[in-house]
Amino acid sequence: DPVTRKRRQQRSTHKTLREAQRWVSTTTTDVQRGAHVERSQRALGEHLSQWLDGRLNLRPSTRSGYGLALAPYIEQLGAVPLQALTRQQLEGVRDRLLSGELRRVGIRGGPSRVGGAPLAPRTVCLGLGLVQQALDDAERDGQVVRNVARHVERPGGAGRSGAAWSELQARTFRAAA
Repeated sequence: DPVTRKRRQQRSTHKTLREAQRWVSTTTTDVQRGAHVERSQRALGEHLSQWLDGRLNLRPSTRSGYGLALAPYIEQLGAVPLQALTRQQLEGVRDRLLSGELRRVGIRGGPSRVGGAPLAPRTVCLGLGLVQQALDDAERDGQVVRNVARHVERPGGAGRSGAAWSELQARTFRAAA
């Protein structure tokens, strides 16, 4: 323990001596590298909710929007232990949101609706980005070894047409300015 300088022991049960030796070796190496994470049953839903509650300087509308963006992940994966979360689970929720099979929770706070129009890629990216930020904090705090959300591919989408000025519009603006 870095604070008390006392040795913390962990227990683990294995079927064979070889498995036990492998576990001791792996754990010792992880501790020496600084990559060891103590076992925890903390769930993703609990972590995301506490992470959002702990965010400072958010306007109420922003906090509400973040809550709506995180709601499908909390609803679908909320019971999954943080350390057991996989990239494939996050991709499954992402794909269901993009296909329209799963809709995010509505403003009234009801459960996610099944079916309907697919969400825009930008909306799905917002939710994934927030999950990634929350898992970055968990990684920094030593609750997970690595952030699996960092490896989830973000959906792309066609940009808005007419977002940039034409050359003639730019010249006209420049002349007027």
